[in-house]
Formats: sequence, structure tokens, C-alpha cells
Amino acid sequence: MAQSGAVNPNLLYLGSEFGLYVSLDGGERWRLWRHGVPRAPVRALVVHPRDHDLVIGTHGRSAYILDDVRPLRALAASPGLLNENLHLFEIPAAIQHRVAQVGGIRFTADGIFHGGNRPFGALLTYYVGGSSGSSGNDGGDDSLKAKIEILDRDSVIRSFEGPAKAGINRTAWNLRHDGFKRLRDEDDDTPEEFLPPGPDVLPGVYAVRVTVGDHEATQAVEVRPDPRFTVTMADRESKRDALPWPTGKASGTR
Repeated sequence: MAQSGAVNPNLLYLGSEFGLYVSLDGGERWRLWRHGVPRAPVRALVVHPRDHDLVIGTHGRSAYILDDVRPLRALAASPGLLNENLHLFEIPAAIQHRVAQVGGIRFTADGIFHGGNRPFGALLTYYVGGSSGSSGNDGGDDSLKAKIEILDRDSVIRSFEGPAKAGINRTAWNLRHDGFKRLRDEDDDTPEEFLPPGPDVLPGVYAVRVTVGDHEATQAVEVRPDPRFTVTMADRESKRDALPWPTGKASGTR
């Protein structure tokens, strides 16, 4: 089964007996898609018109969703992007929300199988050229990391690392500030990811800066509030200002 990228006719998806194939040049060349999709018979393909996700139905191996195919559309429209050392693709708007604990088993362990969800927050997709990134081969050198910074005007409010393999990389910003600094004794080896996170950012537009080696790329991202609740910006700012910021105030205002 074949599915055309209606936005860009050069982008084609092909469901075969042995997995999903993708073409960026109108079918001249096909590449086996190995990222998260098994080599199982692909029987149905559809691109979600609102979320721009590719929904993949297989025979006997469940359904899969390839989140946000707009970077593939950009590559199909401008193949020259592959010659760049670093390119940060347009970032889709991110919606803040809270997820309540579901009823039933709290810790499922191996008792219940369920697929992973799209990561919470802003989905960041960037291309690293071969001269900038690591080998990109399975089992290759993953020591090179991308430095990712979130800026509110001129202030860096969040910084973390992302993958930097040669090719397309993807990570997510959790829509939070950096965690507050805290005193740690010399024997405290708690990994950074297990430390308390910072507070939520306010809805608004932020800048994302990705740095790999000597190369840098920047894009804007819009953070939208949870549409299920009506909270004024003044109330959001009051809550933010009441937090014990290390400098006595929040870093930046919306």
C-alpha cells in the first residue's frame, strides 16, 4: 500500500510485506524505515490532517504512529538541507497539560503491555551532518551530544543535552525551567535527571538553540496553555512570582 504526502508529492510512504519504506524524491529511491517500526507487513497508512503524524497499521504487530512528519516534508522540499552541518526543523506548538493517575493497576510492571506515548512537551527535531555528528551507526560512538538551550528573550532558562548522531535526531523539552540549585555533598551522585525539575514556563513564545561542536541553529517554539482550563495570565504570573527563585524573581517575563 502506498500513501502520498499530499503536502509535498515528493514525499511517499510505502507499506510492504517487509516493513515501511519512505521516498523523499517522488519514488526514485526508497529507504527502509527502521526507527520504531518492525519489519512486519504494513497494511494501512494515513497522515493525520491536524497533527501531521503518520499512522501505520500492521498485520499482527499492532499500530504505530510516526510523530510529526513535517521534517520529512522539509527534506523532500529542500534536499540541500542534507548538506548542512546542523539544521533545526520547525518546531510544532507545544500544549501544556496534566495527566491524572488512571484507575486500576498503578505499577503495571510486565503485567500489561502498552506502547509508549509521544513525549510530553516540545518535540525538537534536528539534522546533524556527518562532519559534525558521531558515526550514527548502531553501536557507534554516542559520546558527542547536542547542547540544547531554551531562551526567554536573552535569558537561558533551560539547558540539557540531546543526541547528536549523524542524521536526524529527536528529543523533547519538558516545558519547564531548569531545576533550582541545591546543596549537594561530595558523596551525592544522584543523576541530574532524577533531581527535582524546575517550574513550568508561562505560555508564550520561546527560542530554542541547538549547538553541536562549532555549529548552532535556532528556532522559535510556541507554548500553549491547557485548553481545558481558563487561567488568566495575571494569575499565572502571580503564581510564578511567588516561587522562591534563587535571584528573588523569575528569569524573564512574558
